Amino acid sequence: MLYPDPAEAHKSRASESSARRHNIRKGTRSCWDCKRRKVRCVFAFPHDTVCNNCRRRGAVCASQELPEELAPPRDQQIGDRIARVEDLVQDLAKQVNALTGTILSAQSQPLRSFHDAPIPSHGTENGKITRALLAAFPSHQDTDNICQYMCRHKFYFHLADSASFGSLEREGLTPLKMPPSSVELMDPASHPVLLAKKMLLFCSFLQSAIDSIHGLAEEPGAIINRLVEAVSTLVTTNEKLHGTMECLECIIYESVFHKTNGNLKKAWQVVRRALLVAQMMGIHRSLSPPVKNIDPSCRTEPHFVWFRILYLDRYLCLLLGLPQGTPHTEMPPDSVLASDGPLDKLGRLQAVIASRIIDRNEKGLQANDLNLTQEIDAELIRVGSTMPEEFWISPRFVGVEVGSEDEFWAMARVSAQMFYFNLVTQLHLPYLLLFDPDPKYDYSRIACMSASRELLTRFLASHHFRSAGACHRALGFIALLASMALLLGHFDSRLHPNVTSVFAHQRRSDRAMIECMLQAADDVRGSEGKLLDEKNEQALRRLLLVEEDFSKGRNYTVRIRSGPTVEDEDANGGAEGKDSKVIGIPIPHFSHITIERRQVASKDQHEDQFDPHFGPIPLMPDFDTDMDQFLVLDSPDFPSEALAATQTQIFGTAPFVPQLPGVNIGGTSLREQDLPEEILGIDSWTS
Repeated sequence: MLYPDPAEAHKSRASESSARRHNIRKGTRSCWDCKRRKVRCVFAFPHDTVCNNCRRRGAVCASQELPEELAPPRDQQIGDRIARVEDLVQDLAKQVNALTGTILSAQSQPLRSFHDAPIPSHGTENGKITRALLAAFPSHQDTDNICQYMCRHKFYFHLADSASFGSLEREGLTPLKMPPSSVELMDPASHPVLLAKKMLLFCSFLQSAIDSIHGLAEEPGAIINRLVEAVSTLVTTNEKLHGTMECLECIIYESVFHKTNGNLKKAWQVVRRALLVAQMMGIHRSLSPPVKNIDPSCRTEPHFVWFRILYLDRYLCLLLGLPQGTPHTEMPPDSVLASDGPLDKLGRLQAVIASRIIDRNEKGLQANDLNLTQEIDAELIRVGSTMPEEFWISPRFVGVEVGSEDEFWAMARVSAQMFYFNLVTQLHLPYLLLFDPDPKYDYSRIACMSASRELLTRFLASHHFRSAGACHRALGFIALLASMALLLGHFDSRLHPNVTSVFAHQRRSDRAMIECMLQAADDVRGSEGKLLDEKNEQALRRLLLVEEDFSKGRNYTVRIRSGPTVEDEDANGGAEGKDSKVIGIPIPHFSHITIERRQVASKDQHEDQFDPHFGPIPLMPDFDTDMDQFLVLDSPDFPSEALAATQTQIFGTAPFVPQLPGVNIGGTSLREQDLPEEILGIDSWTS
């Protein structure tokens, strides 16, 4: 059976009654339904045949040029809508594909704004994504409770990733504005990227107030993780949605979320995606092309967004021992720098320093490494001198209220200070781990320990202020590295009996600060648990005990090697119960250190391996075994003890150079059967 074509039927009816057309004012477009409802008839685009109001209501949109009874049939409207969606998808695909080739000129036709576009129908791809995102939200009651809590409290920290500090100083801080109810937040008409951005900001706020919101039917951590996973799966990894500033912001927000939660590897993977998308958009260029926005009211600073991506990438690469995504060290034009505030300039200079440290580590240990390190150190000092002296005072947060603008600026300041001292620590830590009494390394040892001390002081100050607030596990991880650097520095100070220790008077206060840091780890938790992973906290507590034991005359053996093996991962958590004399200390980007208490043996057995003038002699395996770094720590206050008969092979002497992950020296790890068991592996630090 043949059915008549609705379009043809409509055409014939229209031709039959063309004489009955109504005369309306030239340039006016209005439908019967909008006239009857006394609302303004608005068309999204000039060639649309259905107005926004009729599209929203699913009503027949009949122009007043025709009698109302001659309205286009429903079938034609559906066909028009499908054709319109296909046109939008094709236009978007062309715009995104153009980003990989020639950047569109400023005179080219801009990308159509989905903010003003018609509501996506249920059959469109964007509509499906929006519905899937909405399904990740908690119940309406829980969402309402969270929205109402957000309306009662101010939140500013998202601004640090969306606008330069100079702009914020000039224009003032605008707190996060979220809809007061789930109905407004969970708008099915939202563009998926704009909805994803709201979801990530929703999660950021909930992440900072995870201990303050009560009465939810679901755990806040479960809500946060589900929402972020939905955004990641449906939006930030969806290449069809890339190409706009809002989508790029979503990728940055996701990376910052994982960094705050302590998932540093995931954060690094996400920020590397942001870097690639930003390069496709061309914002890495000094003169970047016009950017595309979904929301015309969105305030964007492309040069700042590019800098923020570089900053995050290098921040994470330093902690993980990975190469940087781009060696880009060019400063933006003077016109851009002129609008920067002091914190912006400090951050840009710190990012350049971080790039140089990563490059040094990637090239490997060379004879001139110490000279290069001293050059970078001098540059760091010059960077620090760009800020006034009062800037470097450790914030006390006296009179500062949680959730206030003063808190935002105080935390921005302390974060910049911590990153600065983290750069100093990571610059000099390789020379601290040499355990070499040569005076040429004294400056590096002193600088590393002093910077670690400054870093811990600021971490504790911020923790005491927000003891019931956000759990920033990335800062906890940096504080953990600083704590271990301090303890290993005190190990080193006691290795050389002929060298006066300059840290003896600070040892007790350093240990007290580390104890306070561990207490902070117990007090604060986030969506992923406590501030420090249980294994990391356990490793630090055991290192405290070992350092105290070593100071009393007990002798220890230390192995330094390039990183964990698969077997190390399987052995995680097992060594403490089996042998309390063994502790594994994975320090990402530097070394994997194993400390083992030495057993008593005859003195004669050890005389060939200990020089009373130079302390312990660095030892290396013979060439029949896999290469590993091995060092004996002997307390100068106690008679030297020999290695046990069951100890690893008899090693010959060789210059001692610790292998650093991310620093290419050569050699592989010692066979697993030759290693003491360890309590954790390096990957457990950075999940």
